[in-house]
Amino acid sequence: MAVAVATPTAAYAKDFSSEVKVLSDKLKSEMTQKTAILGEQVSRIGQRVETIDMRMSYQQFQLHLIFLLLLISFLIDGGFSVIWLAH
Repeated sequence: MAVAVATPTAAYAKDFSSEVKVLSDKLKSEMTQKTAILGEQVSRIGQRVETIDMRMSYQQFQLHLIFLLLLISFLIDGGFSVIWLAH
């Protein structure tokens, strides 16, 4: 009698174990795919941030150049004014 009860229980445990293994493998596969997709998205966002940073640096350089040219213009104008007033 005990053998008759133990055999179906062992078979059920084996089937359950194989189902859990299949489910676990499926979940691992899905997690790997999702992780790869998220990694690609993070890389794209990083590239966008770097591009924006480069654009902002270029714009800052342009702004500094404009102020430098404006300063040079005032210095030249002031120098000519001093020369004109001196004569």
